[in-house]
Amino acid sequence: RMIGEKGKCFELTTKNTTYAFRVLENGLPEHLYYGEKIQLLREDSLAEGQIQALEEKQAFAPGNSICYSGENKNFSPEYCGLEASCSGKGDVREPMVEVRGRNGVRTLDFVYDSHEISRGKAPFATLPGSYDEKDEVYQLKLVLKDAWQKLTLEIYYWVYEDCNVITRSAVLVNDGEENVTVERLMSLLTDLDGDDYKANVFTGAWAREMRRNVMPLRGGKLMLSSLTG
Repeated sequence: RMIGEKGKCFELTTKNTTYAFRVLENGLPEHLYYGEKIQLLREDSLAEGQIQALEEKQAFAPGNSICYSGENKNFSPEYCGLEASCSGKGDVREPMVEVRGRNGVRTLDFVYDSHEISRGKAPFATLPGSYDEKDEVYQLKLVLKDAWQKLTLEIYYWVYEDCNVITRSAVLVNDGEENVTVERLMSLLTDLDGDDYKANVFTGAWAREMRRNVMPLRGGKLMLSSLTG
């Protein structure tokens, strides 16, 4: 099965790759793995041990890190790979979602609400998007909610098994009565372990877009942008 689920642990599988994450007890979705194909959600006794081996272990919150809550002072989002990053609760990444809400509040705390696994992908109304002419794509809809700002973050995953592709999209819904200002909403945030990565970047102009540049990734920030609209 291309999308498996067991105890709020999710495994997205293509022909040669696996993408896995789970929902922590505090409701935050923790990224576990993305790489060569493995099998985590098995029925044997080794399955739980494999998942535990991928979890981030936190016995205390070191240094000047910020604890997520008073109930668990050992846990800080700074040391945990997350599927969605937000400001104000101890995560120091550049956030995936930035919203300025009532009274200028910018803190967000998106926690698990529900999920749904289905087959097929509806086309976007106004944006380009991936599609499968054979209708063999599977979808995982992950619903996260922020109780204070009254916002819902829907994260969609689509698995294309044969071509080893997993795509993602995010939708932000205002469930409250007050207006909010959305300052950033990205489709993807992911943490990759290891240090031997290369960025394949395609530059150029009209009719010569596929000029490939391969760059090793080092500490710092790599930004790709265009001023052509």
